[in-house]
Amino acid sequence: MKKLPSRIIETLSEIVGRENVICEKEELYSYFPESSVALEDLEFAMVFPRSEEEVSALVTCAQENGLCIVPRGAGSSRRATPTPLEHSLVVNFIRMNRIIEIDERNLMVRVEPGVTIAEIQSALKEKNLWFPLEPDTIISPTIGGCIAENTDGLRAFKYGMTADYVMGVRLVTAEGNVLSTGRKAIKDVAGYNLAKFIVGSQGTLGLITEALLEVVPLPGARTLLVVYFPGTRLAANTVSNIIAKNIIPSILEFLDNTTLRAVEEYLDVGFPEDVGTMLLIELDGHPEVVQDDANTIRNICEEQGAIGIKTYGAPESASQPYQWRKSAFSALSSLRPFTLLMEIDCAPERFADLEESIKNISEIFNVMIGIFGNIGNGNFFLMIGAENQNPEVLDRVNKALDEVYRAIVDMGGTILYLHSPGEMKLSKIQGVQPMFSEREIEIMRQIKHTFDPEGVFHSGRLIL
Repeated sequence: MKKLPSRIIETLSEIVGRENVICEKEELYSYFPESSVALEDLEFAMVFPRSEEEVSALVTCAQENGLCIVPRGAGSSRRATPTPLEHSLVVNFIRMNRIIEIDERNLMVRVEPGVTIAEIQSALKEKNLWFPLEPDTIISPTIGGCIAENTDGLRAFKYGMTADYVMGVRLVTAEGNVLSTGRKAIKDVAGYNLAKFIVGSQGTLGLITEALLEVVPLPGARTLLVVYFPGTRLAANTVSNIIAKNIIPSILEFLDNTTLRAVEEYLDVGFPEDVGTMLLIELDGHPEVVQDDANTIRNICEEQGAIGIKTYGAPESASQPYQWRKSAFSALSSLRPFTLLMEIDCAPERFADLEESIKNISEIFNVMIGIFGNIGNGNFFLMIGAENQNPEVLDRVNKALDEVYRAIVDMGGTILYLHSPGEMKLSKIQGVQPMFSEREIEIMRQIKHTFDPEGVFHSGRLIL
């Protein structure tokens, strides 16, 4: 790996301090362990700004020296943290981690981008408030990363996504200027809502230095039901019946048998041997309503043939089941050294048929495929694993992927993205992209050019 020219390192050190500049190979690789081979010949550095002024100066430095900027948070994203390009600057926001204001009267909180979701929730709890995003990763992500990705998380079925809570942002633009957009007003319809527009842009339009978030009162009670079923169809029927009763759980997560067995081996949980699938069903709200809904759900589960139901009445006691779900990605990855992660959307009523098809594909081609995700809104993850990269193995995986693609389309589903954290060398990885018309892509390119005419901000995984 090559270092950036010493004059650039000196300028960066003047801006943020030499202790906040990393340019040594060993230190840099520790932040990108999955991509160490790909980074071998790249010339880049990482910096840790502590203020908006420093971020602005860094962008100006990048422009003057032809550097590409790659923003970084906690590195928790399953979609792969954007990796450096040749002659690039990674801006790591973890030291901009202040909670600036908690406004109890307006149910708002103002934070810097490096604050983690766990830190926000902890600070709000003292005020009996709550930020309802529940990441599905072991590492708590930063709010800047969640805004960049428009993270949904485990509670998306009831509470929505990050975009639903972002009221405003401060953004350093490509010229090094600061754009402040949004305000403490729920109905902000005077002109385009630029704050919402920034959400999901993956750092391609500028660098977020501050966010204004809407928060909600802390629920009076919370209950988690862990329900075991012999098969997927019974679990899917249970979900349909719960929703038909006008009950909206805050969490409604599914783990298939392959995922459960992986988590069992990874964490030594002690799942029942005859379990086929599992649902995590969380309820929150007024204590009496939560209790009534929990009783109704228990009855529905029993009617649908559940082989085990365990109830956790307090959030603290339910920490282990949440970890089971959050460990699914790591657990499946630990079974195979080469993996491919696929995120899909599928109508919940078609999911049982899709899962059955994918299970058959897994058996036919002898390829590990684990399925887990939000069965309430139909957002699922498929983890496909290979034991090695021999031609025969990769051929089987590619053939299995062909059939998986076909099954998803046949069920009216959509493939949202593919990512290979295990660097599996598959021809299929580049072949699946979200479906946009040429006009849509052209409009996105125009927007990108308006915010970033010189292309200083890394385009990440956006189709531009």
